[in-house]
Amino acid sequence: MNTDQPLKLFPLNKVLFPGMPLYLNIFEERYKQMINECIETDAPFGVILIKNGTEAGGPLAQTFETGCAAKIAFFEYQDDGRIRLIAFGTEKFTVTQFSQKKDYLTAHVHFEMPIQSEYKTIEKYDHKLRDLLKKYMTLLADLQKIEFFPIDFPEDPVQMTYFIANILSVPLTTKQNLLNLTKFEQLIAKVTDLFDDECRILKMKFDSINNANMGPFFLN
Repeated sequence: MNTDQPLKLFPLNKVLFPGMPLYLNIFEERYKQMINECIETDAPFGVILIKNGTEAGGPLAQTFETGCAAKIAFFEYQDDGRIRLIAFGTEKFTVTQFSQKKDYLTAHVHFEMPIQSEYKTIEKYDHKLRDLLKKYMTLLADLQKIEFFPIDFPEDPVQMTYFIANILSVPLTTKQNLLNLTKFEQLIAKVTDLFDDECRILKMKFDSINNANMGPFFLN
């Protein structure tokens, strides 16, 4: 896409990363209108995090300025009038000018160049990040008492980093800060630190539950 293009915006309490899926069940008339226009013209829409306001009802929300374009991959009209859809993040953008001329939010945006991975950075962080992900998935399976079946994680280091950023249990403002980053080394270093902390917390929770299940011991 060229820069400085008009884009329909969908303010959400979610940060969408490039390559990541987005599942929506749309019921509000203004956003049904917006999505129908995107479907008719095969156009993307922009997902952008709400700073102040609500997703549905009331005036248009105030948002952050950096978001991610979303391309609709599947849609289905429901009997009750809702639109169910699946979209995928494509490329990051920065708003240059908001507009409230329509019932929904629009803007002129500058599309950013995709983040490029760097060999030295990959060598430093990639294996650790993938090991942490395997550990995280194993701990989750143990906590839920289900068998962990290895899955194919993204091969591309940038997509792998966004994949983990997407599943992090951190505040939305922290995820927004990750989306704002433009250098791969900064992104993967920050995601690795956050994910390391999350795995440590999950391990502590797992150990605590195991210790509680063992019950008290008494010396005879």
